[in-house]
Amino acid sequence: MDSTFNFILCTAPAIILFGIAKGAAIGSLALIAIPLMLLVMPLPQVLAVCLPLLIIMDWIAFYKYRKNFSKKNLKFMIPAGLLGTIIGYYTFSFFEEKHLKLIIGFIGLFFTLNYYVKINKNIIKKDPSTIKGSFWSVASGFAGFCAHSGGTPISVYLVPLRLEKTKYVGTRITYFFFLNIFKLIFYIPLNFINFENLKLSLMLSPFIPIGIFSGFWIVKNISQKTFYNIVYIVIFLSSLKLIYENFFKVF
Repeated sequence: MDSTFNFILCTAPAIILFGIAKGAAIGSLALIAIPLMLLVMPLPQVLAVCLPLLIIMDWIAFYKYRKNFSKKNLKFMIPAGLLGTIIGYYTFSFFEEKHLKLIIGFIGLFFTLNYYVKINKNIIKKDPSTIKGSFWSVASGFAGFCAHSGGTPISVYLVPLRLEKTKYVGTRITYFFFLNIFKLIFYIPLNFINFENLKLSLMLSPFIPIGIFSGFWIVKNISQKTFYNIVYIVIFLSSLKLIYENFFKVF
């Protein structure tokens, strides 16, 4: 009974955070959610248990924002993200999780610090770039496959575009909608997907609506400026957390 209680205590808030991240496209919340689940299961099992739940969230969110996305950006983001997923599959056994998380932490930190340095100046809206978008999408696909942490790299490209908030949310959701389905194909030969993990996914599925509809509420009820400020703050805090937890493990 105690083990079941501890399991729910650590995993339920994580799934709710994942849901909010999906519904409001604040993907860096995943960097907070995963460590909670690591308290009660190893990383490969966390990845396996979360993926079916993320795909369910993707379907719900994709339907919600199916008419709001940047087709121009997705044309190169999705193929590049799929390439990153393939790279993650073939290199999964050759790297340590701590290195990937530390790199993501520094990327997110420098990205947000650059924003805060410019916050009292004119923030220039960036134009779509196939080269930049493809690079960060490959990085996102790789990080997403190996640690469900693809949100920060893709934010580095998407956030400075200053898309209208529902289009920003819809673009991220559509991108990860395709990536997570593709990711599932590669998780199967790694033996991540099995009956025990699917059973745990089913146990946690009732927490999906709490998170994802909370995310929808955030997008609907806050201003665009506040929305982007929340995105930057979450990326900044989660990046600091990753650096704090992994710096001395690496060095």
